[in-house]
Amino acid sequence: MTEERRTKKPARWETLARFEGRVTDRQLTRLKALQRKLTTANRQAKIGDPSITTERITDNTLVRVALDLLFTLEPEIQGHTERELTESAKTAVARLKQAEKQLLDTTQQEDQDHQDQNHQDHQDQNHQDQNHQDQNHQDQNHQDQNHQDQNHQDQNHQDQNWPQN
Repeated sequence: MTEERRTKKPARWETLARFEGRVTDRQLTRLKALQRKLTTANRQAKIGDPSITTERITDNTLVRVALDLLFTLEPEIQGHTERELTESAKTAVARLKQAEKQLLDTTQQEDQDHQDQNHQDHQDQNHQDQNHQDQNHQDQNHQDQNHQDQNHQDQNHQDQNWPQN
């Protein structure tokens, strides 16, 4: 055996414990269909972008993922039969989905509220700018009127002081 062979990292499957389990025909059919779907998606992704790192997806891969999900739900799962355990797990997943939906709805509402506030702030600023322009216009008109009045008074004063023949 060469030095290279002894130091080579073992393949992923070689590091896993062997396990044999039994599933229903329906579960096996759905498992294989999902595996094919994900494998096809991986191939298409790799064709679209060769830099994407993909792994081979097998039935065993999906079973390991399902087990990890089951362990994540462990605190929520209860029951004495396979049916009760399955329903409990489905209920836990449904609660998680509902919580995620509520969080998403809340986030979207907060985003909408923020956009509405920004719009209102923008309208308020426009209103303030318009009021400022109106005030400047009124001040200018007032100054013009005062200037005209002063000119009129000056003209009257000159007319009165003008020697009459």
